[in-house]
Amino acid sequence: MLKTRFQIRLDSILSNLWSLYGIVMVVYCSGHYHMVTSSSVTLYMMLPFAAVSLLMYMRQHGSRLPKYSGSFLLFCIFTAAASMLANFPSETIYSLFSVSVMFFTAFAVSEQVEWNKFRKLYGDIMLAISVISLVFYFAVNVGRMQIPFSQQCFIGTEPYTGNYIFAYRTVYSLRNQGPFWEPGLFAAYLILALVLHVLYESKISIVRVIVLILTVFTTQSSAGIVLLIIVALLLVLRRSGGMGRLKQGLIVCLGAGTSFFVLNEDKYTSAKWLSGIQNAIGKISGQSVNVVSRQNSPLINLKIFSDYPILGAGYQNATNIYVGLRNTLGTVDSQTSTTTYHLAAIGIAGIVFSLVIVIGIMHLREFNLASRFLLIVLFFSLINVEPYNSLLIYYILLFYLVKQYDVPK
Repeated sequence: MLKTRFQIRLDSILSNLWSLYGIVMVVYCSGHYHMVTSSSVTLYMMLPFAAVSLLMYMRQHGSRLPKYSGSFLLFCIFTAAASMLANFPSETIYSLFSVSVMFFTAFAVSEQVEWNKFRKLYGDIMLAISVISLVFYFAVNVGRMQIPFSQQCFIGTEPYTGNYIFAYRTVYSLRNQGPFWEPGLFAAYLILALVLHVLYESKISIVRVIVLILTVFTTQSSAGIVLLIIVALLLVLRRSGGMGRLKQGLIVCLGAGTSFFVLNEDKYTSAKWLSGIQNAIGKISGQSVNVVSRQNSPLINLKIFSDYPILGAGYQNATNIYVGLRNTLGTVDSQTSTTTYHLAAIGIAGIVFSLVIVIGIMHLREFNLASRFLLIVLFFSLINVEPYNSLLIYYILLFYLVKQYDVPK
């Protein structure tokens, strides 16, 4: 009896530790600022999770994979392998191994954690990260305090100060980036948390929404602030009840018009928003490096795709070629077009990733057509303003979109 209780307690402790490890791994491998400085750590974090998950899966299901998510996993690994073989030695076995581990880790998360549990956990974690980031953000920028246990590191040539749970650019701390490497990435995750809360929760938490929106404002991310309009539209459509498609379409058009107005009326934004928000909007209205980068990034990827249309250049090789072509332009600071990156990496098969997004979201029939359309616009907007091609959370969401076909309705 005593042994049974001890075993139950031990199993509970191990399960909680495993869950904690999984949470830390997903956050770290989804754009943590330290991930950029030590990219090899990402593989070392995912590898044990993938290995243990593989053993757990084989113990429960044998070697049989789910029909749809299993097929998508095999597709991801097979196309990466084919591209590696076609471009070896420019595309290395290490690169194939790294992306394969990432694909399987994303698959394992979607298999081990049911979607509703995952999205609730995601929302709670982003809320906690938001609160922590706001405390440190105001401590640094208002209180002029040094965050505890902080160390300085470099991302490229730019110095960052951080303590693993919060970081900021040492020379410019006014944009809140939480523990991530870029404020725009943090804003995107906050927008996703807002969308999931608005769409799925039966009762909207005003406190949660206010905290998340305030945090989006502190990131001063132009994309994040504009995409708040889509969040508002999703909330309106959620409460639309039996509203006809014509009225739903009018709401979508009204939102698009409002977005255009906000982006172009500088005097209006000056009067209504904080100066930091105005500067963020100005990044879109003007021709900043970020805007030019987001315009030219897909063109570089399409140039690579035109040279490697069948099997692509390979995941790492495409990045190396991209960097070389980027330097010739001088106006592109980083990879921002995830959609066209897949075409550059694995060729024409890369379009499957976009199809997964469109078909997967359209299959979410618990939401009306206008909401699904806005979700597609939102998803493509997010993945084409920041480099998601190497971020674990992106592939986890893709596997959840596919997995819904394996779940009986």
